[in-house]
Amino acid sequence: MTSTQVPAGSDTQAFRQACQPNTKLFMVESPCNPDTSILDIEALVKVARDLNILICLDGTFATPILQKVIPMGVDFSLHSCTKYIAGHSDVIAGCISTRTLEQYQQLKMSQFGFTGTSLGPFEAYQVHHAMRTLPIRMEKHSANALALSQALEKHPMVNWVRYPGLPSHPGHEIAKKQMKSFGGLVAFEVKGNAEGARTFVTSLKVATLTAAIGGIKTYVNNPYSFSHGPLMMNDEDRAKARVTEGLIRLSVGLENVDDLIADFNQALDLIVPCTDHTLPGHGSCLSQAHP
Repeated sequence: MTSTQVPAGSDTQAFRQACQPNTKLFMVESPCNPDTSILDIEALVKVARDLNILICLDGTFATPILQKVIPMGVDFSLHSCTKYIAGHSDVIAGCISTRTLEQYQQLKMSQFGFTGTSLGPFEAYQVHHAMRTLPIRMEKHSANALALSQALEKHPMVNWVRYPGLPSHPGHEIAKKQMKSFGGLVAFEVKGNAEGARTFVTSLKVATLTAAIGGIKTYVNNPYSFSHGPLMMNDEDRAKARVTEGLIRLSVGLENVDDLIADFNQALDLIVPCTDHTLPGHGSCLSQAHP
């Protein structure tokens, strides 16, 4: 089995060009982790139909509450239930839905024969129990994320903010078309490169520094030193993925949004921007918290 990668944020033409004679499946994500890129799902479905290719879309960061992809023509809808669906950072689970009964039957036979049977009973109970509050949680995640993103856009220590609910997001119009609301995933870049990011994430008092995402609490991490760090990706791959030293991935929780804004502002205020002679994305800067 071989695969061809298409960078996050690419348009549908990039998928068409990347296809090989033996391409059978588009495996995509929207919104995309960690930069919140938005894929035009209906447009990609059209390309897939033209080329007789199946589509599997990971919609973990929208959930089926905010983005229903099967009616758009997607063949397989994939979700990490560990994130928003279970929503309390206390279970590992996943699910997949199919567009047709035949696809379901084929997957079920594969599950019986090769990939295992079913989720454990207690984990299944946790997911089922949590789903009762999923609609109201996603509403609150989205409202908090929008308010916090708007506040971040105004802070002088923030270079840019990417949240699908902001008009400044490159995929905002597409997101409005295919999402009910915009979820809790936010990406932004702080000034000061790696040291600025380190100062920020270690100075927060309400939000938690962790690789987790999609829970009721607000989580932050710096992908450059966490999920996309040197043990996982080289500099070239990080550049293609637009993972900079100052990139912050933010999973906005259900806390009081005024508390979150105040917490982020006080942590951002501690950053000292790089001097003019420091190369963007490659230098280190001093900070008040870590001299």
